[in-house]
Amino acid sequence: MFTTDTGAPLDPSNVRRTLTGIAQDAGIGRVHPHQLRHATASPLSDAGVPLEDIADTLGHRSVTITADIYRHPFQSVRTRHVHAMTALATPQ
Repeated sequence: MFTTDTGAPLDPSNVRRTLTGIAQDAGIGRVHPHQLRHATASPLSDAGVPLEDIADTLGHRSVTITADIYRHPFQSVRTRHVHAMTALATPQ
């Protein structure tokens, strides 16, 4: 998915080294490139992107992997169903 300026595949060691430098500069400690997959799934889910689309973006065959391992719902996602049920139960 990502390449060098010349179109060659990125070297994993260079990616890790660059990401480590960025994370240290940002003051967030050590970050492994794989963590970016988790950091992608959660905000996409919170933004309302369908789980199937997120799974496709991450290259998962099954939405189960995406839902169970990669998506970490934000508080708004965890309570959205409560707000929906309250609205349905409230007389108009």
